[in-house]
Amino acid sequence: FVSKMISVPASALPRESSERADAGEVFLAFGRIFSGQLFPGQKMYVLSEAYDPSAPEAGGWQEVELSDVYLMMGRGLEALDSVSAGNVLAIGGLD
Repeated sequence: FVSKMISVPASALPRESSERADAGEVFLAFGRIFSGQLFPGQKMYVLSEAYDPSAPEAGGWQEVELSDVYLMMGRGLEALDSVSAGNVLAIGGLD
């Protein structure tokens, strides 16, 4: 479940991150995993406010590929190969 998108200076990302190092700022999604795992390269669906579950064929969703997943430790970000259920994380690549 993604609760918020946040803008972060690219310099705040770990060096091994695949997010654009030359960008001034990047957007990260902030959320929590309730079940399963997330990992870089995984595909997922992003639902917009226009999504209507009674008519999914009408659109309002987009398939994206995650570029990075970060464990959020206070103000710090730690790039990981995967993040499992119960953790608060930041997701790169949804912008």
